[in-house]
Amino acid sequence: MLDSDSPASADQEASSFTDSRIAQYWDVDKAVGTAYRKLFGLTKTAWDMYLVYSPGVVWKGDKPPNPTFYMHQMNSKHGTDPAKFLKPDVFYENVQTILSNNNNKDV
Repeated sequence: MLDSDSPASADQEASSFTDSRIAQYWDVDKAVGTAYRKLFGLTKTAWDMYLVYSPGVVWKGDKPPNPTFYMHQMNSKHGTDPAKFLKPDVFYENVQTILSNNNNKDV
């Protein structure tokens, strides 16, 4: 969603993540951002969202599944929930809880 976004910049950013559970893709048509705009009832295309899913959650059909937990860095013009604005410590704690709840699973 930046002027500098490109397949090359997406590949460069994706290479900074070493955890195999993390996926990052280039979406030139903003189809995913549009799907999440609809899911969350936003007024603009979703971006700068951090979506966490428990193991086994699968996207089927046109509508993405509800995340187990999420936060964002979008301004209020997007129609976002201000309580979900990214707070790194809150995000970390929630991810740790999700991981510990799935500790005996292949996460």
